[in-house]
Amino acid sequence: MMSLRKQATWTTLGLSFLASTAMAQATFNPITTKDWVLEDLGAVCLAHTQRVIENQTYRLEMQIDKSAQFPVEVFVREVPAGNGTQYARFVYDKSKGINYDFSPLADASGNVSLYQVPRGSTALVSYIKRSLSLPVEFVSAGVPARKVDFSLRGSSVTLDNLIARCNAKKALTSNEFEKNFFDLAKLLALDPLSLRPDQVARLRNAYLSGHQAYVARDAKQGELQALTNKYMKQLRELDRLKGSLDNLTQKELANLNARKATLDQKIADLDKAIASKQGEIAAKDQELQQRNAAYDAAWQVLAPLKPEHDRLQSSLGQAQNSLNSWNNRLGQIDSGIRNTQSEIANLNSEADQVRRQLSSVDSDLDRARRNLNDAENELRRFDPRRELQERLRRQPGYDMNKRDVERFERELQQAERQVDRAERELDQKRRQLDQCRTQPNANCAGEQSAVQQAQQDVQRERQDVQRLRGQLQNARQQVDWAERRAENEVRDIENRLRNEESDARRRYSNLESQRHNLDSRLRNIVNYEIPNRQNTINALRSERPSVVSNINSWQGEVASRKKTYDDYKASVGWDAKKAAVDQTAAEVSRVKKELQKLEAENTALANELAKQKKSLASLMKEIEAILAKIEETEGKSAEVQELLKPYFEAKAKLEAEITGLNQLFESNKAAYNGELGA
Repeated sequence: MMSLRKQATWTTLGLSFLASTAMAQATFNPITTKDWVLEDLGAVCLAHTQRVIENQTYRLEMQIDKSAQFPVEVFVREVPAGNGTQYARFVYDKSKGINYDFSPLADASGNVSLYQVPRGSTALVSYIKRSLSLPVEFVSAGVPARKVDFSLRGSSVTLDNLIARCNAKKALTSNEFEKNFFDLAKLLALDPLSLRPDQVARLRNAYLSGHQAYVARDAKQGELQALTNKYMKQLRELDRLKGSLDNLTQKELANLNARKATLDQKIADLDKAIASKQGEIAAKDQELQQRNAAYDAAWQVLAPLKPEHDRLQSSLGQAQNSLNSWNNRLGQIDSGIRNTQSEIANLNSEADQVRRQLSSVDSDLDRARRNLNDAENELRRFDPRRELQERLRRQPGYDMNKRDVERFERELQQAERQVDRAERELDQKRRQLDQCRTQPNANCAGEQSAVQQAQQDVQRERQDVQRLRGQLQNARQQVDWAERRAENEVRDIENRLRNEESDARRRYSNLESQRHNLDSRLRNIVNYEIPNRQNTINALRSERPSVVSNINSWQGEVASRKKTYDDYKASVGWDAKKAAVDQTAAEVSRVKKELQKLEAENTALANELAKQKKSLASLMKEIEAILAKIEETEGKSAEVQELLKPYFEAKAKLEAEITGLNQLFESNKAAYNGELGA
């Protein structure tokens, strides 16, 4: 029997797809990970495991070409062969009917292995990496299927090494390739018994060739992207220049040309309107000359009569003004009498109202005086000291607390004297103890005991002092609290009485001031304002008869002068002649206004024409600037296109290669899926 390595080498070399590939040297020694082995066989790498059942060796092999152009291929094999195996099957998902079948594939020497006809290897590879075993059934005619559980212990690490060492760290399968390459409906319906070895070989050839074309196409697309990235700065600049050129020609220049056409039309329309308006002005000027001639003729008739007419008219006007002046004065007198009488009535009414207010204020003033007297008396009667003593007397516990204070003060003084006596006694005992200690071999226990007893007495007396001080302080606080409370209450009462007295005094003072003001106002009305207005009425009534007399006199004068004026106008036909002058003057004025309007319109048209011509000149500068920009941009674009010539040439070549690889991929895809339906 051949060694395991020789068997692996025979299988791989016998089934290798790239027959023309030069034999490469192995780069690493076999790597064993648990139940799996990874071997470098030169051009290809092989990951495999095996089971020996009843002297029959079963192998599970995963092969990949080190060129990284092909996907991983999965084989199962019996060593030795010759058991009549028709196919092998791994049931992936029984509920969905998903199986992975292995069909016979012969090499050039006629050696047969079972090849997993690709139908989507990603799921199978994932299963091998993450599972513990792979159950495969070997099916032969007329005998029960042989089930072999291939161990997957170590498969995950081994396949990771296979990727890293033999496939340029690329995935072993490609979902995108399989999705684009396989006709899953045909694969699901495939009967593994229907596949002949030569048919399996053609399927494998189409599958690997299609994958090689797919990988090569991706590589070319990567080259194309790298090429694009290399020239990205120039491409972006070219796009920017094209965009700028499109914007300049299709938008900015088009807009400017449209504006120029609009301005040209406006200028032509204005030239036409000005010519028409000037014709209207000439016609209106001719009409004005005619109207002026008619006015001059009418004025020549009226002019000799005007001095006498104006003298009589002025005399009548002066008389009428005098009459109007005296009529106005009469109206002022009558109005003054009425207004003054109304003012006297209002003053009498105000005087009555003031009298009523005085009566009311007098009543309020009497009340306020009584209230003020009451408030002053109550404030005078209030004795804060007596009130304080009375309130303290009524407070419960105050007298007892005062007595406690006095008692505690006496007891404290006595206790402090006791402390002094105890301390003197202690000092005496200490001196006696000190004297005893100076005697040799003296027994001073009695003196020591006396000192300790004296110390205890001092401590006890001091505690009594502290206790009495606390009690005294507490009693004093109670007394102080009661006194502060009573003082606050007395102070509040006194403040209230003072506020009431102050309010009563302010009220009384305000009423006195109010009464004084009312009394002054009443005296002023009765003694001054009403008599003064009555005097005014008397004076106006005295003046009125003379004014009426003057009015009568001037009425006669106005009538006389008006008759003289009217007689003169009638004798010379003034009204008709004046009407003729007024009519012709009105016509002259009308035509002048129309002429002024036409001239103003013509000026406005001329100004608008100048404005539009100025706008056109400015617009032409903008157009020239845009044309210069277009020329500059076209020059830059030509320079960039010249720089991009190598890019476009290389791009065209790569795109042609990508197209050829696409065609090769599609032809192998068609061959693969066509073989399934054969």
